Amino acid sequence: MRLKELFVCLIICSVSVFADEVLYKAYGDFLNPQTEEFTRRIDYEFKANDREFDKSGRLTYLSKGDSSFTLSFSLGLLKIHVTRDKGRLQLYTPHNKTLFMSSSSESGFSLASVMTCLEGMDPKLSDDIKTLLSFEKLQNNCDVIVRKNGPIYYIYAKGVMVAEIKLKGSTLDKAKIFFQTGILNLKFSNSKRAYLVYRNSQAKTVVKPSEMDMNRSLTRSLARYIEIRHHEILQPEIKEDVKEGKHGTLRRYKGFNFVYLKGSPYEIGWQHGDFLAAESRRVIDSTLYLMGMVYTIKTGNWFMDKIREAQVRLDKYTPKEYLEELKGLAEGSKIPYEEVHLANYFPALFHCSGFTVKDEKTVDGTLYHGRVLDYMCRIGLQYNNAIFTVEKVDSLAFVNVGFAGFIGSVSGMNEEKISLGEMGGRGEGLWDGVPMPILMRMTLEKAHSLEEAKTIFSTNERTCEYYYIFADGKDKSSTAVYAKPESIEFLDPGKSHEKLPYKVPKCLMIASGSRYESLHNKVKEYELIDDQKAIDLMNAPTASLTNNLHSVLFVPEKMKLWISYAGIYHGAYDEEFIELKLSELLKKDFYLKSN
Repeated sequence: MRLKELFVCLIICSVSVFADEVLYKAYGDFLNPQTEEFTRRIDYEFKANDREFDKSGRLTYLSKGDSSFTLSFSLGLLKIHVTRDKGRLQLYTPHNKTLFMSSSSESGFSLASVMTCLEGMDPKLSDDIKTLLSFEKLQNNCDVIVRKNGPIYYIYAKGVMVAEIKLKGSTLDKAKIFFQTGILNLKFSNSKRAYLVYRNSQAKTVVKPSEMDMNRSLTRSLARYIEIRHHEILQPEIKEDVKEGKHGTLRRYKGFNFVYLKGSPYEIGWQHGDFLAAESRRVIDSTLYLMGMVYTIKTGNWFMDKIREAQVRLDKYTPKEYLEELKGLAEGSKIPYEEVHLANYFPALFHCSGFTVKDEKTVDGTLYHGRVLDYMCRIGLQYNNAIFTVEKVDSLAFVNVGFAGFIGSVSGMNEEKISLGEMGGRGEGLWDGVPMPILMRMTLEKAHSLEEAKTIFSTNERTCEYYYIFADGKDKSSTAVYAKPESIEFLDPGKSHEKLPYKVPKCLMIASGSRYESLHNKVKEYELIDDQKAIDLMNAPTASLTNNLHSVLFVPEKMKLWISYAGIYHGAYDEEFIELKLSELLKKDFYLKSN
């Protein structure tokens, strides 16, 4: 290297080192002020690259020391304001002007409690966040280079610019963090005047949850939200492996968790929990806490009180064997029984579609039963999917397309070629009956024929309004079901009903609004439907464009099914469908064979 080039290189390196020191000091001074009577403020604004699937959000964090802070968050119509100060924790929801208020100990909801929760959920994620909070660690661990141009510093990782930070004098001013999904804009400010913002005077209603409920709901919902977004941004590689247990086998393959369980109710619950402890924890946090918090914010009702009320009433109608299975699941996963129990009674708010086609509409007259589950993909249930094949003592073997931590069914097929799919209706609060997912599970375990499936649903007490499609591959029969607590109706293919504006001979179709019209038009369009065309019937707009959580095509006469779960940015209809056979899922070789 020539002398001039060497000199230039040394100058650049020295400027980079100097830039690092100035930046580190400004960052350190902001994170660790000399006194707690020093208020720090961070304004976050996230602008998504893809407006179709995400909305811009804003968050303001104002802190006085580590344990006193206010946090304001808005995303579309979802707005909250949280204040923690002087041993009190307050959650204000502007939508319904409700103030939720409880005491809060030192170990209660705080940045430290969220980090501890993340560490327990995902140590790798916790390390990633700690690295992001330390420029030194970021530089050492991620091959980071800092470049300076006036007051602006550019941060490069592996040759790609990941951040742009601006100083005002010797303090932090603004920053931009670049993700695949969008840009996070930050604005920093501080003041020696310590103050926090309250919203008490604006509240029309005051609710006082227990300290444990308040702290746990806020901590776990926020930690789970961070975990889901981390997964979507970094898209971690999913390892494929096999685990053998005393009461079953687990195979992780192509992003699916295939779980074989055999034994008594407690034994299959315990093995389920042992195999999928981490996945069950995430699903429970998504439903019980993250969605529970959304429910609380939207309605002004404390979700944990509502779900406990439902649990007391539903337990009266739930057969003891399923409560034993929940006990096994809790002990196998080491998740508190109450959380497992309540999460399994999470109200089904699905808006789904379903159909059967057969005879002259299909190749060889094959009976196809399609089932589309539409629910919020952004809470990450699809990343914790589980395809259970269960052989319970004194019960029929069945496959249940579901999620870790849930023992009930919304999509399944048994060894007697009976397939079931559920679609949500109305009537939340009508809980004096067998929980819908348990009633579905009971039917899979006991029904040898379509008539027996009808009998099980007719003779048991039912909860809210639901719609179903049942199919029997032995005689290619099927029926649509309209069930309410006080009544039940069965509708055979080709028959008309006031709730269904169109009818197609030898077909059953259930969907809402434009989805029904889309499904109807597609069925009429095809002359002969085969496997792939039947899968295409479940495409958007029959399925939700953004919230198609999973789709299943049952071919019960062949004991075959096609399954797809949603991806990170696409509904299940736009992801790979995998073909399975119940006869193979019941064999140990399926779980042990090489990936």
